[in-house]
Amino acid sequence: MRSFFILLVAVSLAAALPPEEQATLKALPLLAAKCASCHGEGPEETEGGLNLLTREGFLKGGETIKNLLVPGKPTESFLLKVIRWEDPEYEMPPKENARLTDQEISEIETWIQNGAPWPDPARRQEILFSQRKKKITAEGILIDTSGGLSDSWTFRRYQTDKVWAFLPLTKPALPSIEGKPIDRFIRAKQEEFQTIPSPPADLLTLIRRVTFDLTGLPPTPAEARQFIDDAANDFDSAYQTIVDRLLDSPHYGERWAQHWLDIVRYAPCKTDVSLDPVEDVPSERLICSHSTRRSLDVPR
Repeated sequence: MRSFFILLVAVSLAAALPPEEQATLKALPLLAAKCASCHGEGPEETEGGLNLLTREGFLKGGETIKNLLVPGKPTESFLLKVIRWEDPEYEMPPKENARLTDQEISEIETWIQNGAPWPDPARRQEILFSQRKKKITAEGILIDTSGGLSDSWTFRRYQTDKVWAFLPLTKPALPSIEGKPIDRFIRAKQEEFQTIPSPPADLLTLIRRVTFDLTGLPPTPAEARQFIDDAANDFDSAYQTIVDRLLDSPHYGERWAQHWLDIVRYAPCKTDVSLDPVEDVPSERLICSHSTRRSLDVPR
């Protein structure tokens, strides 16, 4: 529901954009991305006599199409039939995986209805700079970074549900369901999707799950009996004790070291090895080294 609401607001805001902004932020980038490579980027790239790098080129049309663009009249503009693939002789872009989405087609239709504005470069830069001052727009949210290889990356916008891990923490209201906080959120989602939760695990199954999860090994019979006896008197205390013991176990470190060795592609046979065992290297340095692909420069 929340994602739908965000999408609804975004669509509403996009529809309310002034014509020049809609052209600069929506329609013209689409036309450049989908049309320019075959119609205008070079002397050999003007298929069908169409040069679509300018508004004049759209108005002029090509060898066989003269009503490609009729400003203010989407139904009379052949461009819409082309991008909708309504004419088998003119289906553009020609590749199936490059076709415009319904939302993209709607942006082109809006642009034509607005009179097909084509702001000059200075005006487009002005619009782009004004957008960069806005943290949140219909296009999404700007994330502060150290910069990208180009402005298109530096000022790239993201939908909030895709970058939630980089946003400030918020404290949502707890669902009005009994239980511990995390369980209340889980149960609320289960009710939303009409999912029936599994019944609570018995004590033996629970200790096996926890032990396998944290160490990759099963509990010993003695550990299982001890947990079951302790849980009969005080479940919360017994569970906390078993979790603390497993986290303190060397096997817990071995379990998660296994995942790191997979990530850095370690193999004892030294075939395609990017990591040799290193003595006395702090974990922070090891992680930094393999995150940045830099050598540790320490004796092997």
